[in-house]
Amino acid sequence: MLRLIGNLLRAVVFGTGKSALVVRRDKRRMFASRRKYEYLPPRRTLHVLLAAALATGASAGAEEAFIAALGSFSTVYEGLGEERAGNIEKAASALNGIILKAGQTFSFNATLGRRDIDSGYDPAPAFIYGELEPTPGGGVCQVSSTLYNAALLSGFAILERHRHSQPVPYLPAGRDATVSYGSLDLRFRNPHDMPVKLVAEARDGRLSFAFLAPRPLATRYQLRSRSVRESDPDPGARPAEQVVVERLTLEGGKVVKIETVSRDRYPALASRP
Repeated sequence: MLRLIGNLLRAVVFGTGKSALVVRRDKRRMFASRRKYEYLPPRRTLHVLLAAALATGASAGAEEAFIAALGSFSTVYEGLGEERAGNIEKAASALNGIILKAGQTFSFNATLGRRDIDSGYDPAPAFIYGELEPTPGGGVCQVSSTLYNAALLSGFAILERHRHSQPVPYLPAGRDATVSYGSLDLRFRNPHDMPVKLVAEARDGRLSFAFLAPRPLATRYQLRSRSVRESDPDPGARPAEQVVVERLTLEGGKVVKIETVSRDRYPALASRP
C-alpha cells in the first residue's frame, strides 16, 4: 500500500514544474513578467502533506479512502508582508479537509464566512485596480483564485466566478477568481459520482490545493488561454486585454472535449506618476 500511495503521489503535478511568474515592485503597483505562464514546482512540504492525507484515507476503509489525486494547483505568495501571508494561511487552514459529496456545491463565502478583523483576519495588501491597498482579509483572493484553478483541473462544474478589475501577478489573466463576502462568491459543484476531499497547504510562501478521491478518473484536464491586447495611445499605460480560457478534457491522451470556461475583458489601466 505504501508503494501504491507513492505512485499516486508521484502522479500529482502542480503546474508544469518549470519557471514561475517573476513579480517585482514598482512603487505600489505590481507587475508580472509574462514570459511564460508556468509555475514553480511545489516544495517537499506539500508532498509530505499529500502523503499523510493519502495514508490517512487508505487506512480509513475502502468506502472512505481518498487515495487518488484528481487535480491540483499552486501559487506563490511570499514577499508581500506577514499580515497577507497570515490571512492566506488562515483561509487555507479553514479549507483543508473539506469533503464534497457527489453532486454537492461548494461556496467559498459560505465556507469561510466574513474575512474581517472580528473573524481574525488582518488588514493586508490586496490588488485593487492594479494597486496594492490595505484591506481586511487582504490576500484571501489569492486563496480563492488558486482553489479555482485546482477545481478546474479536477473537472468541477464552475457555477460562479468573478475576475479582478485587473490581472493579478500570481496568475495568468483570466485564471483569477476574486471574492467579497455578501456579493462576489466562488461556487463550484462536484460532478463526479464519488466524494472528493480538499487538501490545502500554505507554508513557506507556497499555496497549494489538491482534490483527492477514492479512485482515479479515466479523464484528465488541461487549461489553455487565448488573449488579445488592445492598442493604447499612452505608452506608459497597461492596454486593455481580452482573454478566453478553455478547458480540455483528455481520455487516453486524446482531447475529447473543449469547453469555454470564461471570457474576460480587463480594461486599460492608465499610467500614473
